[in-house]
Amino acid sequence: MQQQARDEYVRSRAYEIWEQEGRPDGEHERHWRQATEEFEAGLAASAEVTNLPRGSEGLASGLQPGGVTPAGGPGQGADSIGASGRRGRGKGGVV
Repeated sequence: MQQQARDEYVRSRAYEIWEQEGRPDGEHERHWRQATEEFEAGLAASAEVTNLPRGSEGLASGLQPGGVTPAGGPGQGADSIGASGRRGRGKGGVV
């Protein structure tokens, strides 16, 4: 299956290159080679993307430097919206 997809891409891309260059005679090997190189470069690029290090729960996890998780989790920092209590605030939330 992968070989068929590769061959179809290379065939189609080589034809596209041939047309873009004005359909020159005798350049088919160069067009085929260029299309093959483009295909392989695309595979290499997608392999780099799929091999990125991931956190334990997916790509977006572990965004803190060194894998540090903020203490208390989201919204638990001092004076954050999700913080319990009214630390450092007077009546009505005004200091």
